[in-house]
Amino acid sequence: PEMRAAPGARNWKCSACSWTNAPDLKHCEVCKVKRQANGLQQGHSAARGSHGWWPLDLDQEHVRTDVCRTCAREQVICSFDFDDPEQLEQEMRRASRTLEMEIADDCRLNAMLVWWRLHGPGGASVSNCPLMLSGR
Repeated sequence: PEMRAAPGARNWKCSACSWTNAPDLKHCEVCKVKRQANGLQQGHSAARGSHGWWPLDLDQEHVRTDVCRTCAREQVICSFDFDDPEQLEQEMRRASRTLEMEIADDCRLNAMLVWWRLHGPGGASVSNCPLMLSGR
């Protein structure tokens, strides 16, 4: 059977000579170097049982490859006021939320990153935001 690129496949750049190749080629047209894998390392397969959510260390991937990058600005999805128990109870009952995001970069969007940030007294803050985003 004839090999064809998947719909929406993108051209790839050779790591040896920087030539841009068609998506269906497995070797560079110019220097014949084999196409590299995209380099993403997914978390352990047991986590895939959670409806498509599995861990990915973005800081590690950002150092290893240029596949992971941001293409939209940071937005607050929800906020909780722990000092107001009635409001907190109403917020915790919310089962879904609609998001509208504006893509700021020309890229293929295939994931969404969510993290939390806790602000404490005296300006103290704790977060699990990836380090790759701290420079923005």
